[in-house]
Amino acid sequence: MLHTKVPRFYGHFSGDAETYRTPEEKERIRREEDCLKFFRKRVTEAGLLEVSQLDGVDKEVADLIEKSVKAARAAPQPEPKEITTDVYVRYA
Repeated sequence: MLHTKVPRFYGHFSGDAETYRTPEEKERIRREEDCLKFFRKRVTEAGLLEVSQLDGVDKEVADLIEKSVKAARAAPQPEPKEITTDVYVRYA
């Protein structure tokens, strides 16, 4: 099985300034080395999936994201006492 090495789109951590990459390199990676584009090409060329099937998955995901964003924006703001719930640690 052929394994393709693909770079990360983002830095090593949230807030990473990525000073080790130029803006041009970041753009080139997004344009030319997107793992989802590799996947799409390989499965369609192998006859495993049709382009229309993949387009349907993309649309379904985009619709789900849009629906989730709308629901989050329409949800009531949490109470101040809830600010410390559901985080990495439990505060006393």
